[in-house]
Amino acid sequence: WMYIIGSILSVPVALQILQHDSMAAQVLGIFILGCYQSIISNKSAHISAHGGLGGSRFMNKLWMHFSVEFVGSFSADVAEDIHIKCHHPHTNIISLGDSSTWKVPFLTRGPYLFLAPLLLPILIPLVSISQLIVSSKWLLIVKYLIVAFVGIAFHLYLLMAVSGYSLLGAMLVSALYRSVFSIPYIHLHIFQ
Repeated sequence: WMYIIGSILSVPVALQILQHDSMAAQVLGIFILGCYQSIISNKSAHISAHGGLGGSRFMNKLWMHFSVEFVGSFSADVAEDIHIKCHHPHTNIISLGDSSTWKVPFLTRGPYLFLAPLLLPILIPLVSISQLIVSSKWLLIVKYLIVAFVGIAFHLYLLMAVSGYSLLGAMLVSALYRSVFSIPYIHLHIFQ
């Protein structure tokens, strides 16, 4: 719980830092928000998927949906399916498991490793919707769209109200902090 509490408490600090005009302050604020994003949407979601955040199955499921959909903008239902069907049965098997979740074969090495991962914040909702459509989970699409939209809107509102960004500036900062750990993610999982 300490890293979760710490990452949530870091958000107001990052938003205050982002009020400053210096490039160093902007980079630091974006990095802190990137840490928050990664810890909540990945680490705590993974722990809650395994029932490790609380004694109740309901609370773990609720936290997983909050962290994956509201903070991470990815469908918690799709994430759970991928985690159970791809990760656990195929852990550490090349081209299966985690390394199978990101493949863009038409790109050369440089763009694949360093540019394409920066598009993940834009692609994540599209992948979620496409996976829910493929599995014909229409009510889950509606739930996902509502929760993800409210989560994105809330984070954009914080950037505009506290840090003073315009909507376009808030969207740019949001895309940047959501992609802070995308390149390391690709580098870790491609070489598993």
